[in-house]
Formats: sequence, structure tokens, C-alpha cells
Amino acid sequence: MDIFDLFQRLGLALAIGLLIGLERGWQEREVAEGGRVAGLRTFALIGLFGGICGALEPRLGGIAVGLLFMSLAAILAAFRWLEASQNHEYGTTTIVAALLTFLLGLFAVMGDMTTAAAAAVVSAILLASKRALHEVLKRITWEELRASLILLAMSFIALPLLPDRTVDPIGALNPHELWILTILIAAVSFIGYAAIKLIGEEKGVLVGGAIGGFVSSTATTLNYAGLARSFPQQRLRLSAGAILANLVMAIRAIVLVLIVGSQPARLIALPLIGFMLGSGLVAAAFVRRTAGQAESGTPPLTLKNPFEITMALKFGAMLAVIFVVAKWLQGVAGAKGVFVLSAIAGLADIDAMVVTSAHSASGALGVGDAAIVILIAIISNTFSKVVLGAITGGMRMGLQLALGGLAGLAGMAAGLYVAPFVGLGLTLW
Repeated sequence: MDIFDLFQRLGLALAIGLLIGLERGWQEREVAEGGRVAGLRTFALIGLFGGICGALEPRLGGIAVGLLFMSLAAILAAFRWLEASQNHEYGTTTIVAALLTFLLGLFAVMGDMTTAAAAAVVSAILLASKRALHEVLKRITWEELRASLILLAMSFIALPLLPDRTVDPIGALNPHELWILTILIAAVSFIGYAAIKLIGEEKGVLVGGAIGGFVSSTATTLNYAGLARSFPQQRLRLSAGAILANLVMAIRAIVLVLIVGSQPARLIALPLIGFMLGSGLVAAAFVRRTAGQAESGTPPLTLKNPFEITMALKFGAMLAVIFVVAKWLQGVAGAKGVFVLSAIAGLADIDAMVVTSAHSASGALGVGDAAIVILIAIISNTFSKVVLGAITGGMRMGLQLALGGLAGLAGMAAGLYVAPFVGLGLTLW
């Protein structure tokens, strides 16, 4: 490398040391001078030391650089031992961070500079996130951790072993793709579940409803409908939370479509925006009417971990059934058969139909029909929530959910009407 490139790389090595040292120095800013293993200046020098070792490696050889690294590790360990013997604190984070700084400085000179810089930023973020990460650990239960680890193991161990081809007579089931889509649905749900855990289950009906929609809008509606019977004074606010969950269902559908097969997204965008606006206006009106009303006495929203292996297997089984029935109906009755299936399946959940139609949009189903299938599933599921809300939470809650649903469907109709004028119209007949 030329001298200019060498200066750039050594400058990056120094910057890496300064970045990590800044975080470490801030964490230990209350410690008296000379009372810590390494501070801002020491980390900067360690990063530069690693960079210089990288620059000298062609002359010194890899063994010599390794010995220098081990010497640094021994010196840091000795100072950490002396520090621990005095204050009886036995953390090793600072030593690991210092050794990582050396290696990143070395990599900045010998490897890719962008990767070295990115790794340094990630390291600093992790080091600075101690309190937040500890809070996460306090909130996670053993059952949640175990379920997540099992599902991850099945994904990264079992997935490569699944055949990436259709295995049924009608060519509907590809085990590899089926499991990927199952994990996708669970992952999108888990984001909402994790948000509830991190933000706190007691933050309120509206926040719980909005986030709960990413986990399961149907489960959220049932949960709030049950609470409405026990806490009738909170019925209107609970209805607003359930309507928000149904609104988020539309966002969830767009996210799934964009991940699985983005082509139908442009056709469902305007109708779903109208759906969200209509539902959102009703939810806002309900919230305004309950302004100043306390939420005391209403228990927090409770949802099951979507990474539970039994739930994941249910997702997979539902997807498999939908895939097979959709393929068969398409062969017998064409797209109209899939429309009927979407209306029936949407009564329980939209995820399977959304993923199935988005996955099939580039194939036999077609982009336009795939978009219609998604909209039908959302309409059907909205109707289903109104019925479930009335049965579980009483007729008044059912009427309130019906108002939100009708406003959403009116907005969807408006979106369908406007769409042809911007070249995004659907052929509905």
C-alpha cells in the first residue's frame, strides 16, 4: 500500500480506539485517575498499536504479531487482577473491549476499512447498551428464551436439511419455502411481542392495541373484548385499541407482501392507506371522547410468544393447508376459487392468505388476483373481529368495532376508486 493509504488506515485504527475508549471512559468517568485499567487515551493507543502491528506484519510475520497480541492480553489481565484485588469487582468487559480494539486496529490496516469501522460502531453500541440489555434480560422469561432458541435451532439447523422442491402430487408444497414463510410470520409477530415486553405491558390500552396488532390483531381484539365485559367503563377506549390493532393489521400485511413478493404491494397500497385512514379517524374520535378518563383498573394486554414451537407449527400447518387448497381450487375454479378460500381463511387470520398470494403473485395467480385475495382476506377478517367483539365483549362493543370496520372499508373503497387515476387500479370483475 502507498503512504497515503497507510496513513488513512492508521487514522482509522486510531479513530476506532478513540470511539471505544470514549464509551469506556464515560462508563468509568467517576473512577479516580489511575484507578482503571484503560481509559480514553489507552484505548486510542491500543487501536493505533493494532494498526502499526498490521502495517509491520509483512516484515515481522504473523507469529510475531500474535505474540504482541498475547503480551498485550497478559498486561491487561495483570492490571485487571490488581484492580479487582482492591475493589473486588471482577468484570472483564474492559479487557475484552481493549483486545477487540487491538484486533479492529489490526484489521483496519490489513483488511476492509468499512467493515472495521462498522464493527467498531457496533461494538461501541453494545458496550453502551449495558443497562438496556440487562433490562431486556429481566423481562424475558425462561419459557420465552427456550422457545426462541428452539425455533432458531430448527431454522438454522433443520432448514438446510429440508428439500427445496415440491413433494406432493399437485406441486403445492415446498418444505424449504414453507418453513421460511412460517419463520417470517413468526418473526413479524415476535417484533410486536418484543415491543410490548420492552415498552411495558402496562403502558396503556392504545399502545398495547397498536403494538398487539403486529403480534395478532385477532388475539388483541379478543383480549380487549374480554376486558370490556369486566371493565365496561373502559369499553370505548378498549374498542379504540382493538380498532388500532385492526389498522396495524393492514401495515403488517404490507410488510409481509414487501418481504415475500413485492409486486402486489403497489396495487394494495392506496386501498390499505384508505382503510387505515378510515379506521384511524374512528379510533381517534373514540379516544377524544375518553380524554381525561383514567385507565386504572384495566389489566395489561397479554399475548402469547409467537416463537413458541407449537404456535410456529400451527402457522406452518395452516400455511400448508392453504397452499394445497389454493392450488386445488385454482385448478378447479381458477382465481374465483382462491377468492372464496381467502374469504373463508380470512375469518380466522390473514397471514396465511397474504403470504400465499404474495408468494404466488409472480406465478399462476398473477399480481392483480393476488392483490384482490389480500384485500378480501382483510375485509373478511375485519368482519370476523366485529362478530367476535360482539360475542365476547357485548353488543355495544360489537357496534363500536363495526363503526371502525365500516369506516375502514369505506376508506378502502375510496382508495380503490382513486387508484385507476394514478395507474394503480385493480380489475375487480
